[in-house]
Amino acid sequence: MPNNANSRRTVRFFATTALLVGLASTFSAASQVRILGNEPDKVPMEYASVAGFTKGLPARKDVEVLEMLKLEPGMLAYQTTKASLAQSPNFESRTWIIFTEPHVMAPSVARLRTYVPPRELMDRRQAWATLCESTEVGCALLDAYMKRVLARDPR
Repeated sequence: MPNNANSRRTVRFFATTALLVGLASTFSAASQVRILGNEPDKVPMEYASVAGFTKGLPARKDVEVLEMLKLEPGMLAYQTTKASLAQSPNFESRTWIIFTEPHVMAPSVARLRTYVPPRELMDRRQAWATLCESTEVGCALLDAYMKRVLARDPR
């Protein structure tokens, strides 16, 4: 990928869009759900390696490809299926962005998980986790990317 400002902006736009669209697609436009805060996720990642994610997520019945957006080369996006969300006791939804070659943050995974806390009806919590096997620079870019995504107002 060329190392210029326009390419970096495009990658940031599509990566940010992928996570936010994953969250928005889980709910109807008319819902009054509020997303409360962003926190590091205490729930362990589903796989121990990026290779595990690239192999494992497509094979799962409770996960689907996140559509509705064009991803840059080296980006894969998945989300929890609506059926799985409806069966979850706390309406947990997950969105994964996997960065593979030739992406500058490859190999790495960013996961955004939302759920309804106990005794809440309309408020959701948002938690994030990353797995980075990239270079030091790639991991720093992933951390900066997550800070930008999480700094946005999710409503």
